[in-house]
Amino acid sequence: HTSGTGLPPTRALALLATLQSADIILPTTDGREIRLRRVTQPTPAQQRLLGSVFRLYVVRQSWYSSRSEGLMAPYSMDLRTRVLADCDAGLAAKEVAAKFRVSHSWVNRLVQRRRETGQVGPRPQTVFRTQAFAGQEDRLRALVAAQPDRTLAELRAVLQSSASLSSLWRALDRLRITVKKNGTRRRAAPPRRGG
Repeated sequence: HTSGTGLPPTRALALLATLQSADIILPTTDGREIRLRRVTQPTPAQQRLLGSVFRLYVVRQSWYSSRSEGLMAPYSMDLRTRVLADCDAGLAAKEVAAKFRVSHSWVNRLVQRRRETGQVGPRPQTVFRTQAFAGQEDRLRALVAAQPDRTLAELRAVLQSSASLSSLWRALDRLRITVKKNGTRRRAAPPRRGG
């Protein structure tokens, strides 16, 4: 069998196995980090293989993940300054993108961000907070079991929490706990008319 390139799959994989990338992170004395991304340049044979199998000329750097927290690593300041220097020198964004193997839209966004805000560094990455009632699942179950007709506001007061009612609702929903409605209040209300 061949891999669509005239090469056996084992030969094609062996040829691509020599491609490597590395994120180099150097701490500075002031507590910041210098980040460098280095990717090996594909050989002509690897470029032909990548082009025929994946219809790509090169593997874009933006797909390499950061090893910390599973987040994508931002481009280094070194790369950002080189990209902006080439843009300032008059190269078209498309040419700069091809030269540095980044996306054309990223180059445009970087230039626009510098023009609008004066900033070129990576934006802070979103770190999601923990859920409002994490670790209190057993307590939630016990409170609802003890008095199932409590409203969400009453339940929040018993929990002595400042979390929103929607956060409490989501916590109960994740635990598959239903809060029963007060049947006497529902019967006392006039029937709804369909519209």
